[in-house]
Amino acid sequence: MREFETKLVKLSLTNLLKEEENLYFQNDEEKLFYLTYKIPFISYRFTQIYNEPFYIIFQMEDYGIYFNDIEETFGICKIENNECHKCAEFYDNLAPTVRKFKKAYEEKSIDLLFE
Repeated sequence: MREFETKLVKLSLTNLLKEEENLYFQNDEEKLFYLTYKIPFISYRFTQIYNEPFYIIFQMEDYGIYFNDIEETFGICKIENNECHKCAEFYDNLAPTVRKFKKAYEEKSIDLLFE
């Protein structure tokens, strides 16, 4: 990705996250969970799936939530050695993806999301 395209995606994602954070969470508990594990977005490679980088915006232990800027969806991934090796895309919006992550984490069933 060229530098200009990278800057454009980062600007677009920054604006999207502001909108998502302010409009779509159903309750304060979900939003607090998200804000607790939100990270400055980092480019990670998805070598076995897409062979290109996407941005991780949330990380908890070896799992993250990423944004696929091509399909404009959010998904959950398993991070190993600074690469995403497993992923599952879910929603066009952040809040339902966080909800799915939180529920799977609390039920200790996050790895089942990748099957």
